Amino acid sequence: MYADDSTIHTSARTVEELNNKLTEDMTNVQAWCTNNNMVINDGKTKAMMITTSQRAATLNSNLRVEFNGVQLKNTNNEKILGVVMNEHLSWKQQIDKVAKSLIKGIHLLRQIKEYLPIGHRVIYYKCLLQPHVDYCCTV
Repeated sequence: MYADDSTIHTSARTVEELNNKLTEDMTNVQAWCTNNNMVINDGKTKAMMITTSQRAATLNSNLRVEFNGVQLKNTNNEKILGVVMNEHLSWKQQIDKVAKSLIKGIHLLRQIKEYLPIGHRVIYYKCLLQPHVDYCCTV
């Protein structure tokens, strides 16, 4: 059985401290998974450092988290439970993703408007378009 869709987070003052903390956390998670007959897919496991763009410019080193003796691949953005997160917590990629979904749905709604009464079009909107807007809105 795989440990799926899990996220570990920590904070630190330096990148070196962050690397050490996350490497230790990964070792602890690996031990927990082993004890519970679960496996972590190293190929899908990634590391991302979230910081401001100003702070990132002053950092001298990169994130180097090790897992099972191998350095994890670093990423600048990742989809977490359907929400696109990036290293600066900008919503641009998430908004672009939602807008792309809405454009397709609105285009289809425009094409079928002659054939459906307004009540049915409202149902279409509430069922197929509004969930894209509402998902993750509390974040």
